[in-house]
Amino acid sequence: MTTRCTQSRPDRGPALLPSLSVLPVQWENITEILMAQAEQQKVDSLALRAAVESLLEQTEADVKKQARATAAALQLHVWEIKSARSQMTEQLATIRCELAGQQQIRADLQAAISENRCVLGLAQARLALRLQRPSKEQCLDRAQCQLHAEVQQLNAHIHELSRAAAQSEEEQRALVRCQGELQENVELKTSSLHIDEVVLAHHREPLLTHSF
Repeated sequence: MTTRCTQSRPDRGPALLPSLSVLPVQWENITEILMAQAEQQKVDSLALRAAVESLLEQTEADVKKQARATAAALQLHVWEIKSARSQMTEQLATIRCELAGQQQIRADLQAAISENRCVLGLAQARLALRLQRPSKEQCLDRAQCQLHAEVQQLNAHIHELSRAAAQSEEEQRALVRCQGELQENVELKTSSLHIDEVVLAHHREPLLTHSF
């Protein structure tokens, strides 16, 4: 009974060997497949690297091109601001000269008005004295007519001078307003130039020196 059972028990050890054994031809095929896959991965890696390098080169070229265009536009903008500020500075100097001239004109007009008022006061005083004469002596003689004409002429002259002085004062106020606006614009242009030439240039330096 024991011997029979022993003979009928399958021997599993030798049966596993065929499944674990690989023929040399199979090893060669597997090796060739692995080598082909490795070669393909190498080719793919080189192609990817070339594509990445090309993309980086194109990106760097685009960035440099854009940086040059931005620098050119910034230089043009700076030139325009400097030109505008120069024109405003010249206009400001002209307005200051005109303002000084108007101030002198107004001062001369005020002096002329004061002088004519003094003369008018004398003429009116002489006319008043003539009117204080006795009624029998009062008459519209040549001197009386001359005094009346002088008073009227002085009044008209003072009126014209006063109107000219008022006009000069109005022109002075307009010049002062214009001077203030120009001065403010010149200061704004100067501030813009500082931003474009100093601040922006400082921030653009890392971009200009960067290389991929």
